[in-house]
Amino acid sequence: MHAKYSGRIEFCGPYAMPRDYHWYRHLVNMEGKTVMVHWLYARYGEFNLSELKEVLRHLQGNLVYGEQLMLFPIAESRESFRYSDEWL
Repeated sequence: MHAKYSGRIEFCGPYAMPRDYHWYRHLVNMEGKTVMVHWLYARYGEFNLSELKEVLRHLQGNLVYGEQLMLFPIAESRESFRYSDEWL
């Protein structure tokens, strides 16, 4: 993220984070808009659908602070990105 938006991104520090901003890892100012940032890890080679549902459950309440959510799936191998139909 920093490489792509270098010079145009500012992370909200721990003291500037709203107290009722829940679950997502970061709140950033990027190109004049506030964006929520979160990531999911593929544990044991696959992404957990219940973790995704939990992320999406917090979206509505956090929209007060950010205009959009950037969700980054992170895995060690490409095979982890073969999502089941349930994900769609």
